Amino acid sequence: MRSSAIVFSYDSQGDVEYYIKNLERMGFGSMIVCAEGDLDLSRISSLMKGKNVEFIFNRERIGKSAAYNNALKRINAEIVFLISGDVRFEPDIVNTIEKCMKEEEIIIPRVQPFWTESLAGKLASFMWNVHDTCLDSDDQDYLKSGGEFMALCSKCLVNMPRVINDDEYICLTAHLNGTRVRYNREIVVRNWVPETFREILVQRIRINFGHLEMTRYLGKSASLSLNFLHNMGKSFRIMKKHFSRYPDDIPYILPALVLEMTSIVWAYMDLKRSRSHLFWKIVSGSHDFGKEN
Repeated sequence: MRSSAIVFSYDSQGDVEYYIKNLERMGFGSMIVCAEGDLDLSRISSLMKGKNVEFIFNRERIGKSAAYNNALKRINAEIVFLISGDVRFEPDIVNTIEKCMKEEEIIIPRVQPFWTESLAGKLASFMWNVHDTCLDSDDQDYLKSGGEFMALCSKCLVNMPRVINDDEYICLTAHLNGTRVRYNREIVVRNWVPETFREILVQRIRINFGHLEMTRYLGKSASLSLNFLHNMGKSFRIMKKHFSRYPDDIPYILPALVLEMTSIVWAYMDLKRSRSHLFWKIVSGSHDFGKEN
């Protein structure tokens, strides 16, 4: 049976149209698009004609985890790709993953941000680079988890509570069940990063809130930052490897540290105040300003 994709998008006509138009080129047997926001439904309906695409639409926000659970009821494939709508990748990636996917495993590719001119964007790209180095480590103290794009065997699909880091919940549940979560940095997908400091701070608060939430749900998280003090020696070795791999990132270590500590404290305070980040503020990336399409 061919693979299927579940694509998640909020308030982006362009992203929804991009995936529907490119279904066959990407090599998926079928696709479920979970979309929210203010969209031109007549145009989307026209693009879907003759394509094996199911469109699950909510004009009001229900959150990604709820959208995932809705799609889960309708999926029927051996391999399922979970994809954020703003991700772009070469079409041969799907076939490559299908060929190397083993039974009962999850494959996470490397996310490489599109080039950006802004200082905030470069800082956000630095954080994605650190994520790459951490995922590429053999250290089992840092559990592998990746959002944006994941390929799962159907047995790894689980019903999800209403959590922030849906990808982390899936990967940590797989870890706890003895399922392999494999990082393949030779397979590369692209995404856009926030373009202002305010937007990257909002994003990091939400992500770290999600990490703290995972600790509450599953007793652990996949965060390098939150696990840093518990594994300082291993953490420093990871960062040493990172700067040898990405020497151009060295100037960003101090502002990244300040930003990350600020976001962790903020997220912790929000958790204590029982403030929800389920419907987080959407941050703008460079593609929102017409730089890429």
